[in-house]
Parts: sequence; C-alpha cells; structure tokens
Amino acid sequence: MKKDNAVLTYEQLISLFQETDRRLADLSTEFKRAAEERDRAAAERDKKAAERDKKAAERDKKAAERLKKLEEVVGGIGNNNGYYAEEFFQNSFSANLEFAGIKFDHMIKNVGFSGKENGEFDILLVNGDTVAIIEAKYRIHSDFVEQFVNKKLKQFRRFFPMYQNHAVYLGIAGMSF
Repeated sequence: MKKDNAVLTYEQLISLFQETDRRLADLSTEFKRAAEERDRAAAERDKKAAERDKKAAERDKKAAERLKKLEEVVGGIGNNNGYYAEEFFQNSFSANLEFAGIKFDHMIKNVGFSGKENGEFDILLVNGDTVAIIEAKYRIHSDFVEQFVNKKLKQFRRFFPMYQNHAVYLGIAGMSF
C-alpha cells in the first residue's frame, strides 16, 4: 500500500474489504453473544421475580386465611356477647312480666319475620291491649336508638298486624351504653 499517493491496488482493496467483513462478522458474533447473555440474565431475573411473586401470593393467601379465622373468632365473641345479653334479659323479663309499670300476661322470645326484609325482635311482652318490644344488646350505640324507633317499629307494625290496635312501648336493654 502506498501512503504517499493513497492509491490501492485491486488486491489491496479486496483484502481491505475482506478484513472489514471479517471484523464486522466478529462484531456481529460478539453482539449476538452479548444479546444472548442479556436475554439469559433477563430470563433469570424474570424467573426469580416470578418465584418471589409466587411466594408473595402464597404469603398473602395464608395471611388472608389467618385474617378470616381471626374475623370469625372476633365475630364469634361478639355474637356470644349478643346471645348472652339476649338470654340475660329474656330471663329477667320472664321472671317478672312487667315493663314501664305495666303488667303483661306473657312473653314471646325472638319473634322474627323474613321475606324481602328480614328481622327479629328479641322480646315481646303482651297483654290484652298493650305490647312492649324490647331489644337486647350487649352494647348500645347511639345510632341504634334512632334505627329502633324509625325502622324496627314500622317493621313491627307492618309484619305483625294482629297488634295493630295495641299500644306499643319500646325498650332497649343493654349491658353497656
């Protein structure tokens, strides 16, 4: 190769092109190897991430199961307290059929109705012209009083027409307020 004239022979040009093709082929092979290595590394990362996701899903499932069991236990405690309060007050009223200074003839426990609406009244005290509706709760919240007066009384009138002409007294019996 002459450097001073920068003239190359045909053979030199062919040799130069072949060398360039060889270098390009080597670079292409190197790029392919690098891309394959990146793909392998990415696949490995994806596999590890999938394993972590699976383990996290298993932990979430176990935690949800434990939470459900805990809710059942806590709900059971609440239900037991409610049953205790109902039984306590039902026993108290059955021993003395009197409420608001009125003597009653008999008591009916857990009077319910179902259909489009469902409901239950814990204690009914009844005599010839008067009925007392007593709701027993373990713990009374202020919103329960409003609901009892506005909703439950209307339901009682609607679902128990045999007491339509009776005077109605409402009572709330609670272990705590």
